[in-house]
Amino acid sequence: MNRMIQGVRRFLREDEGAAIAEYGLLLAIVAVGLIAILTAFRNDIATWWNGMREDITATPTDADPNALPGTP
Repeated sequence: MNRMIQGVRRFLREDEGAAIAEYGLLLAIVAVGLIAILTAFRNDIATWWNGMREDITATPTDADPNALPGTP
């Protein structure tokens, strides 16, 4: 129990709070940049995403329905 209390006291005395604040600031800057990029390219991303969705859900017309996947 005494070792745990000493560990907590040592943690509170250290100057790691400044490093944590810097990491938080860096994370906030990255988040704002990501939001700005997503906002700027919103229409392009939506077009790409809808195209991918259509490609995935499209019914193949040239494929043999009796063929197993992976066979020539």
